[in-house]
Amino acid sequence: MFLSQPTWFADLDAWWVPATGDGISQHVEPLGVDDRHRLHVRASSPAWLTQTRLIASILTTRINEILASDTAELTGIIVVSGQGDQSPSR
Repeated sequence: MFLSQPTWFADLDAWWVPATGDGISQHVEPLGVDDRHRLHVRASSPAWLTQTRLIASILTTRINEILASDTAELTGIIVVSGQGDQSPSR
């Protein structure tokens, strides 16, 4: 699956850190956005994978609010582990 990195994606301090806070942002890495406008992220451990999946819909809303002035409109978040598990979370 091809993941793009739109122009807004590069400035993590502007959208990722404010949406997630310090804890998640240090343990979960944004990878890119798929053609269905879902953000793919990689968690550093099973605990962070679970935590991020539990709050994926909240994070989606926060990110969309932060990026309101941009053209981004995320529809969900796909959380994967370092081993490549790709169960969707929305």
